[in-house]
Amino acid sequence: MKRLRGFVASDLFRRTVIAVILFNAVHIGLETDPEIVRAWGGALHAMDWAVLGLFSGEMLLRLLAAAPLSEFFHDRWNWFDCAIIGAGFFPGSEFITVFRLLRILRIMRTLRFMPGLKKLETAVFESIPAATNVAVILLLLFYTYAIAGTMLYGAIAPQRFGSLALSLLTLFQIITLEGWSTLMHEVLPQAPHAWIYFISFILMGTYLAMSSAVGIVVAHLNLVEEESELEDLRRALARIEARLDKLAD
Repeated sequence: MKRLRGFVASDLFRRTVIAVILFNAVHIGLETDPEIVRAWGGALHAMDWAVLGLFSGEMLLRLLAAAPLSEFFHDRWNWFDCAIIGAGFFPGSEFITVFRLLRILRIMRTLRFMPGLKKLETAVFESIPAATNVAVILLLLFYTYAIAGTMLYGAIAPQRFGSLALSLLTLFQIITLEGWSTLMHEVLPQAPHAWIYFISFILMGTYLAMSSAVGIVVAHLNLVEEESELEDLRRALARIEARLDKLAD
């Protein structure tokens, strides 16, 4: 069992899994070309089952190497693996065929084996509670500006601000900075001061709220980096203590 754990934790195992994931990414891309599918459909289907078998074997090895067994299910990536691999065994009906598009999410499993991306993923998930506060502020900002836009410009541009729902959709387009100046110039001829509404929303919505969200992620990323360095230091100290104990004996 110790030998199996060592193999699963080895660089060879990690690199092999990454290679299979990247191969699967190329394979999924080939399946989007109708001509390739017509010419090599049988081979692509066989490769799909081969990759699925390799992924299943990899998950089984990690399951057997877990000690205790419950440790395997403490990692959310293992749950992710089980869901994606399980989806691959469903027979091909129209609904299941669409569901099996989740195979492409296997590509995301490379995050498990890349320390830098793993740290970023951890920082993003840990920043969600703090980012919720920013989301609440942003929702209130959207709601306030949507009401104001409906009342001020509903009659001028009913296709943009004719209702609260349309105003919210328009504000979503504005906050992406996609064509916002065109929207503003549709209103300006009849409402010369409308630039205040648009520019103030962009400043508060895009540059303040979005910047705050990015800042939260960066702060948590720095925290993850510090925790990783601290963990490396603990391991180094543990190795030193083990060597000192051997010398003392």
